[in-house]
Amino acid sequence: TDAFCVATYGHRVITTPNIKFIPQPFDNESDIIQACTDGRYWALDPFQWPQMYDNLYARSFAIPHQEAYADDASMMYAWFRPTFSSDFTPISPGNLFGQLKTNIVGHLKRLYEKANTRVNKYKVARSHKEDHVVGWAHAMRTVHERFQQAMAWRDIIIIVAEYQCRFLDIWAVLDYYKIIEPRMRFVDTTHKVDPKWMGCFTEDVTIATKVHTAGVPVWLIHDARLVNPNMNIVKIVSLTPPDDLVIGMYHD
Repeated sequence: TDAFCVATYGHRVITTPNIKFIPQPFDNESDIIQACTDGRYWALDPFQWPQMYDNLYARSFAIPHQEAYADDASMMYAWFRPTFSSDFTPISPGNLFGQLKTNIVGHLKRLYEKANTRVNKYKVARSHKEDHVVGWAHAMRTVHERFQQAMAWRDIIIIVAEYQCRFLDIWAVLDYYKIIEPRMRFVDTTHKVDPKWMGCFTEDVTIATKVHTAGVPVWLIHDARLVNPNMNIVKIVSLTPPDDLVIGMYHD
């Protein structure tokens, strides 16, 4: 199989047939997961960084990739990080309890409205209209109502992150059902890769083939000893690290 680019990863090799970079993969060797100061989970967070393909969460590769939406103002608050000094109104000077500023709450509400509009269209098109994605939209509305109440700043950080993740999950599910799943049923046609999706790692050639033909970024991890010496490689690259992700730990 040809590779668009290749990178070494310890005693293994990572190749991709359809994208210009190879993100650095991470394993959680300690099995301990703790939120960072932005309420997210660094490179172990599927909403921030590509993960290993897993049948239990196959749609994770369809999570929107932030960089691909840089020019879409309607999506930018899906990755917004509130700051204490600019986006928070304390109930009194120096107090750690308060509310997000009104304009921020408004932008976050538009995320819910955007998700709800798409979910309503999905309900019309699908026969099983009352499934989990509908409940997620209702959950977003409930969480948005909480933004109008005074809360501790630390709670706001976590709740905003969860709200955004629910939005991104809705987007991923609907892209998966509408676009990707039908493509994966018929691997005789290879679709042009769409960088708007997060993509995934896999060690399974069959999975890599299906994901690739659907037009989703995919990175195949091989044992270096098993790489075909006749593989055509367009370029050799270094692994792309998650330098723009927050790594500082969140403390309760």
